Amino acid sequence: MSIEALTIERLSHRFGISDILDRVSLRVAAGEVVALVGPSGCGKTTLLHLAAGLLDVVEGRIDNGFDAHAVMFQEPRLLPWFSALENIAWGLKARRVERAERLAAAFAIGAELGLSDDDLAKYPHELSGGMRQRVALARALAVRPQLLLLDEPFSALDMGLRRELQDLLIREIRDRGLAVLLVTHDLTEAVRLSHRILVMAAAPGHIVHEESLTADWLARDRRFIFDRLTALLAQPALAETFRTEGAPAW
Repeated sequence: MSIEALTIERLSHRFGISDILDRVSLRVAAGEVVALVGPSGCGKTTLLHLAAGLLDVVEGRIDNGFDAHAVMFQEPRLLPWFSALENIAWGLKARRVERAERLAAAFAIGAELGLSDDDLAKYPHELSGGMRQRVALARALAVRPQLLLLDEPFSALDMGLRRELQDLLIREIRDRGLAVLLVTHDLTEAVRLSHRILVMAAAPGHIVHEESLTADWLARDRRFIFDRLTALLAQPALAETFRTEGAPAW
């Protein structure tokens, strides 16, 4: 019987002669959100792509005990010739779900994420950036994954839209018991969403600090986030990690 967890053990990776990751180990359990933060080039996205099966594991081990996973990227990556509704249903089509059933499921999750009938009938070029990301999130959730892999999905949005989509994600995580591995440059986002924050350093990428957060999401107000950010930024490992890149996003 498989254990519902994503387990990564001593994972290393290279592109050509460049070492990207060096013996990275981590675990994401059901209902847990783990955030990866670190400077550009530290291998966060490569690690996520390996976990998603988009790259082959050469050294180390990845055990994915979840029956289904979905990936959401920084860019919505919607198919321009499909409506929003059809884009949401695309993953279900790939699983050979009958058309009526998959469109009904796509409509339900779209409505759940605040997409109106008119929104769902539009094509990607007719939607705002925030709406396109909402469609991308709905598409990921439509296949009912147990594990969600997120590669900076809200970084291109303004603060208000980012907060709104974070709220939607929190609700879905709480309701579905999702496991989430989140790549982000934004420490505020990591503190707001995650149960554990793993700080990575570069050359090659490795984990230098782990921070646990046990407070309920409802308790994570501005004061909580400010206090935890202050404590995080006081950590020598984190300060050194971001030293050459400037201050991390607030």
